[in-house]
Amino acid sequence: MALLEIDNIDVFYGDLQVIGNLSLSIEEGGITSIVGANGAGKSTLMNCILGEIKPRKGKILYKGENIASLKTFEIVERGIALVPEGRGLFPFLTVEENLILGAVSKEAKSKTRENLERVYSLFPRLQERLKQRAGSFSGGEQQMCSIGRALMAEPDVILLDEPSLGLAPIMVKTVVETIERLAENGYTIILVEQNVMTSLRISKKGYVLQEGRVVMEGLGTELLEHEELRKSYLGV
Repeated sequence: MALLEIDNIDVFYGDLQVIGNLSLSIEEGGITSIVGANGAGKSTLMNCILGEIKPRKGKILYKGENIASLKTFEIVERGIALVPEGRGLFPFLTVEENLILGAVSKEAKSKTRENLERVYSLFPRLQERLKQRAGSFSGGEQQMCSIGRALMAEPDVILLDEPSLGLAPIMVKTVVETIERLAENGYTIILVEQNVMTSLRISKKGYVLQEGRVVMEGLGTELLEHEELRKSYLGV
């Protein structure tokens, strides 16, 4: 059974349908990429999984439970966390204060110190500057802090929405290596990423969205060799 299953969902903004009859299946462990052009519905899908947007039709099954009607904090408590596009940090709070805000559930709050140490072991740079305001960080450092905040919730599934957006190439490499390390440590990663080649290269499975629908799916490496996808998204 899939860890997370999207079953024929329709999503609207008012009268505008942005996702139609979309289904996909996420297995436990590894990285699954969601790729597609701007406006394909990728970020909407991520927000729908997290409960920030409710589907008008269909189910979102997580560990067999339909979570489509749950509130966001209830979904986070069940083990799903989002690293949003643009990082979503509080710039005037310190690094440590931003991280602590990620401990949403009672259980996660009881393990705050333990989880902080885990985040600092993954991102030593954050520990070096834990009392510094997050707004003074570079884009790459802010992305580390945003990922660390998600880890504070003790998730099983991490949704990453455009994690390399606006970053210098050297920091993109660092973020990609971090994502791979998270997958190696047992987290299930769902990745929306503008760099199609990089995201599919590190993914065990990928889905291609077009106008809110899945038009292609397969192993990440297989999709990279697909002629239509290479022409549309890789310029080959």
